[in-house]
Amino acid sequence: MHKGLNEVLSAISAVDVQSDPRRFLEFTRQAIREFPENDFIFLKFCEALEQNGRRTEAIDALYLGLKIKPQSDKLVGVLASMLSKAGEFDRLDKLMKKYFSDLSLGYDERRRSDVAITVGVFCISSLYRDDISESKVASIHRRAGEIIQRGIKPLPEARIWVHEKPRIGFVSGDINRHSVGNFIIQIFERFDFSEYDLYIFFNEAGRGEKAYDDVTDRVKALPLVFKSFQNDHDAQGVAQIIRENEIDVLIDLAGHTGGNSLCVFAYKPAPVQASWIGYPDSTGLIAMDYKLTDKFCEPELEKSGSRYVEKLYRFDRTFSCYNCFFEAAAAIAPPCIETGHVTFGSFNNTRKINATTLKYWCKILSEVPGSRIMLKAPGLSRMDEKIRIFQEMKKHGVSVDRVDFVGARQSQEEHLDFYNKIDIALDTFPYNGTTTTCEALWMGVPVLTRAGSTHTSRVSGSILSSIGAGELIAGGWKDFVVKARDLATSIDRMRLYRHTLRDRMASSEICDADGMVSHLGQFFQAVLGRK
Repeated sequence: MHKGLNEVLSAISAVDVQSDPRRFLEFTRQAIREFPENDFIFLKFCEALEQNGRRTEAIDALYLGLKIKPQSDKLVGVLASMLSKAGEFDRLDKLMKKYFSDLSLGYDERRRSDVAITVGVFCISSLYRDDISESKVASIHRRAGEIIQRGIKPLPEARIWVHEKPRIGFVSGDINRHSVGNFIIQIFERFDFSEYDLYIFFNEAGRGEKAYDDVTDRVKALPLVFKSFQNDHDAQGVAQIIRENEIDVLIDLAGHTGGNSLCVFAYKPAPVQASWIGYPDSTGLIAMDYKLTDKFCEPELEKSGSRYVEKLYRFDRTFSCYNCFFEAAAAIAPPCIETGHVTFGSFNNTRKINATTLKYWCKILSEVPGSRIMLKAPGLSRMDEKIRIFQEMKKHGVSVDRVDFVGARQSQEEHLDFYNKIDIALDTFPYNGTTTTCEALWMGVPVLTRAGSTHTSRVSGSILSSIGAGELIAGGWKDFVVKARDLATSIDRMRLYRHTLRDRMASSEICDADGMVSHLGQFFQAVLGRK
C-alpha cells in the first residue's frame, strides 16, 4: 500500500462496503498492517465483517485489538455493541465489569468524551435485555453517570439570570431527519417566543455538514439562537459557551445515545438542567436535575422514582409530540381481507426482539391459524440476525416459512407504505417502540403492547392512552396473547382501526404541539419560581 495515513483514511471513506465488501475488507486488512495503532481503520474492518455476516470474526478481532490497545474506549464500545446484538450477555457483563473497574482508578481527561460514549453503550444495551433486573439496569446507569462526572469540577454555581425573558436551551445532535426530530420539530415551530428566548446548541459530533438537512434548516429559520459545536474533546469549553449565553433551563435530547453531550451537562452550565425525549432512562448524572416524563410512563410510585438520579417531572399528558415528516400513503383496508390470512408485524430495531418477546409472538402465531409475521429492520439484511430469530422461533414450533424479513433500506415514504402490508403490529418488551408505534398508528395499524413497570416498557402504552386506545394495552404476557388472538379474529375491529386511527392521532395529545408547548411552559415556570 505504502500511502500516508491521511491518504489511507480518505481511501477507506471512499470505498462502499456494501457494494464491494471483499475489496473493502482486503483494503482495510492491508491498512491495519501498516497502521496497527489506528483505531479508525481497525473499527472499519470489524464493522465491515459484521455487516457481511461475520460478527463472530469481528468480535474475535476486537478482543485481539484490546490486547494490543487495552485502553481504547472505542474498541470497547464497538465490542460491547456487538456482544449485545449477538446475545452474548455473559461476555458483555465481564467486559463491562472490567471496563468500569479500570475507569474507577481514574482516566486521562482527553478520553472523557470517548468514555462517555462507551459507558453509554453499556447503558443502552441494558435496556434491551430480558435477563437482568430493573435494579441492575438502574445500577448500570448510576455507575455510568458517576464515571462521566468523575474528575469534573463544575463551573461556579449558576443562578437564575435576570433577563426580560427566560432563556431556554436545547442540546442535541439529532435535530434533523432522526427520530428525535420527529418529536421536537413542532415544539420549536410552536414555541412561545413572546415568553421565552430559545437557544439551540447543535452537536455535530464529527459529522460536519452531514449533520444538517431540511429539518435543521427549518429550525434555523426560526427566531432563535442556533449554535453548533463539536463535543469531541472540549466539553468544558462548550459548557463555558453555554454559561456565557446565560441559559436558565438547559434540556438534553440525547441521554446516552451516540454522539451525546452528557460531558457538557456534567459541568453544570445552567442552573436548571433536564433530560427529555431522546433517551428513555436515567442519565445517571448528579448534574441533571430533572427527567421530563408523564404519569403513564412513570406512575407516581416510590419504586419508579427510586430508579433515577434525576427528579421526575410528570406532565399531565403524554410526554412527547409526534410529527410525521413525510407524505404518508392513505390507510387501506386490512390486507387480510385480500390475502385470507392475518399478518402480524414489527418494524422495531432487532436488538429489541429478544428471546422472551419472540416466545410470546410465537404463541400468538400458534393461536391464530395460518397467520404470518413480517419483521422489518436494517439489521435484518444480515444473515446472522435472521438465524438468531429463526432459531428462537423454531424452539417454539414456528416454521420459518411463516416469517417475512425485510432488511433493505427504503425511502421513508416507501418504509411507511410497508405498514399497509400488515394487519396488527406487535410491540417489543421490555423496550417498547416509540417512533415505530407512532408510525403504525398513523398508518391505521393497531399496535398491541405489553406495559411493564419501567419507562421503556410503558412508552407505547402512553401513546395508546393518549389517543383513547387503552384496549390495546396488555397488563401481562397472557393478556397480550389473548388480545392479539381476539383482534386477529375481528375483521370489523381491524377495519375500524384502519380508517380511524390517523384522525384519532391527529386530534389527540400525541399530535398536539400547542398543548405540549403549554405544558413545557408550566415546567419552566415551576423550576424558575415564576408560577
